[in-house]
Amino acid sequence: MNAPLLNPLTAEPMTAELMAAKLAVVKPPCTAPVADESVFENDLQQFGPDSALALAELSEPLAQLNRSYRQQVQNRGLSTCPEITRWIGCQVTVFLRHDQVYIFAVVCAHRCGMANRVRLADATLFVDPVGRTQTISQRGTLPNRSTVHAFIRGTLVEISDDSPEEDLAEWSPVIYRPAENSEFIIESNRSAVTHAQRVLMIPGRIKVWGQGVGRRSFDPTESAVKFVPRSASPNGFVS
Repeated sequence: MNAPLLNPLTAEPMTAELMAAKLAVVKPPCTAPVADESVFENDLQQFGPDSALALAELSEPLAQLNRSYRQQVQNRGLSTCPEITRWIGCQVTVFLRHDQVYIFAVVCAHRCGMANRVRLADATLFVDPVGRTQTISQRGTLPNRSTVHAFIRGTLVEISDDSPEEDLAEWSPVIYRPAENSEFIIESNRSAVTHAQRVLMIPGRIKVWGQGVGRRSFDPTESAVKFVPRSASPNGFVS
């Protein structure tokens, strides 16, 4: 027998009528057929109807990124340095955590970690429009009603919790504010950025710095999220 669904706001059991009303909300079109009814049912059980519907709107790789991040945060399963230094040389996805202790979340395959200093090479900067809309309208996948939707993917070159002084004279400051921008932009001239030869992510008012920055069209056949699931904050880079 399935466990009763709980209201995500009150933690009280939901009546059949309330559940029916929640699910009667018109689902926004998914990029794939409601992935799998069993996945949707699992999301309902784990996260409640609001988050389950938000996950169903996202592309499956991005939904899995949000799903796994939320699960590992709840289970206190995020890895830290020095353990995650072994990911150096691997392709990773990085996004802002809005946390006072560890600023950045770093995803490598099915594992999630956190750190305060990250350097990437050959990076792609991506903002998912559906996740951005969810975050702005406060109907996202996470408990704070936001969705992980703005992230940077590249080859991990350096990761630590150190805060050395940086000479940033040769770096371009890059920002993203969900309510104002649909893409990452260079703060100084407001031009859009989708790629960078090198990216440095550090604490401070400006958290993302790029070298060799530019804008290229994305291949629509290739997802910006490369997430390999394990079987079994608004999040965006802001100044």
